[in-house]
Parts: sequence; structure tokens; C-alpha cells
Amino acid sequence: MDEVDQVQNLAEVLSLERRLVAQMQQLIQDLPEGNAYRLVLERHIGKLEQAIDQLETLYREEEEAD
Repeated sequence: MDEVDQVQNLAEVLSLERRLVAQMQQLIQDLPEGNAYRLVLERHIGKLEQAIDQLETLYREEEEAD
């Protein structure tokens, strides 16, 4: 896989990750306060958002390098 393919794949991954976060946020809103699933999602969504931020930084660096 060449660099162009890698950057395109990373862009696709970022898009999927953003959609996942949006779906998780909606699910959190739909679940009642104190629900066990909601609590787990609330704990993990921040970590996912941090990972996306890190991937976006890497993606921007790759784009700037090209």
C-alpha cells in the first residue's frame, strides 16, 4: 500500500470514528440516567474522542508533508 492509499484509508477511518462517536452520543442521550450501558459508554466516549484527535493530528501532518 502506498502513501496515498494510507492517507485515504486514514481519512476513511476518521470518518467512521466520527460517526461512531455521534451514534454513541445519541445512544447515551436515549438511555436513562444510571443505566449500566450508558455508564460504560460515558466512560469510554472520552477515550475514543482523544484517539480521534490524535489520528486527526497525524492525518494533518501527513497531508502537510505531501
